[in-house]
Amino acid sequence: MISQSSGYMWKKILTEDFLVLFGALAEIYAISLIFNLPLTWDFVLFILAISSFQYFYDSIKEAFKVDFSIKKIFNFKAISLLFFILVMIAIMFYLVLKNGTILSLYFLLVLIILGILYPILLKPLTKKIVGFKDFYVPLGWNLFVLFYFVYYSIPISIGIIIFMIFVYLRDLVNASYCDIEDIKEDKSKGLKTLAVVFGKRKIVYFLQILNIGSIVLLLASYSILPKVALFLLIPILITMLLISVAKRLRWKNFVVDIEYIIWLIVILAGKLIL
Repeated sequence: MISQSSGYMWKKILTEDFLVLFGALAEIYAISLIFNLPLTWDFVLFILAISSFQYFYDSIKEAFKVDFSIKKIFNFKAISLLFFILVMIAIMFYLVLKNGTILSLYFLLVLIILGILYPILLKPLTKKIVGFKDFYVPLGWNLFVLFYFVYYSIPISIGIIIFMIFVYLRDLVNASYCDIEDIKEDKSKGLKTLAVVFGKRKIVYFLQILNIGSIVLLLASYSILPKVALFLLIPILITMLLISVAKRLRWKNFVVDIEYIIWLIVILAGKLIL
């Protein structure tokens, strides 16, 4: 029989985690359209593998109540989850070795190491350094976007660097907002996320400042970024609106996770218009 908490985690996997997965695909596809870059099926499969590795691990671990302690690691649940992780990593290495470059292989190693280091070694820093998780998690996804350019051997231009900063701001909004729902639990664990330190009211102000900063950055980069990038103002404004009414929506993560899917929709529309 599935416990109530396990049932909740499986519901989370089938709703929120898959929304994040589709959002990751939509974001990379939108970026490829903005800069007129390739996006082949091998990289789509890579996105699915790395997203499963990053996003589904914690949810599946919680749903199955997997215990990785030395005494209990040799059990079916722990071994199955470890096997799942190894398969995802093997798929990523296969794709990079087959289609990528030496630089992209090194970059993949960095991504995997960063992904493994957080839950094992760096997570305790969240109890000591205010906002460590909020700023670290977006860094991982930002590096993955950079990996997309490295994978296809795309020269890193000023426009791409500016857009990477924009992506980081959007991911920072996403990561910080998603901690609001977990304030009570994180506080009990002693985690110093921005949501815990600021509280709901002040973190919303902080997020809206980041949203305004994202808008200013896009407008200020009008002559550098492709014109279609300005269509991303629409999802930012939608996110601002949803955050302003997030309390009525019970602080659910879809408030910010849906933004990346809207990215793809407005960029597709923008390409047709322009």
